[in-house]
Amino acid sequence: MNNPNEDFTLKIKPRPSEIVSIKIPLDTLANLEMIAQNRNLSVESLIKFYIGKNLREDISQEFSEKLFNSTLKVLSKYISSESQREKIINEIKSQL
Repeated sequence: MNNPNEDFTLKIKPRPSEIVSIKIPLDTLANLEMIAQNRNLSVESLIKFYIGKNLREDISQEFSEKLFNSTLKVLSKYISSESQREKIINEIKSQL
């Protein structure tokens, strides 16, 4: 078991990156600066946070759609009724 008194070292593996230049409306930039300051972050860190958060959500959504499409294909092999297949998919979605 881990000893809570042990020192913990966080090791971050650097990833290759590229600089991207974008135009941001001045009022949006002002809002980003305000939020970044309130969160004690740099504007760059806040933008990276927003991109990462939304990117993970989109990737998750893409995965869910692929999973539901695959499930529907499998159900099609065993259940001939389209309405029954849709009912099952909708029930699965309602459980999430």
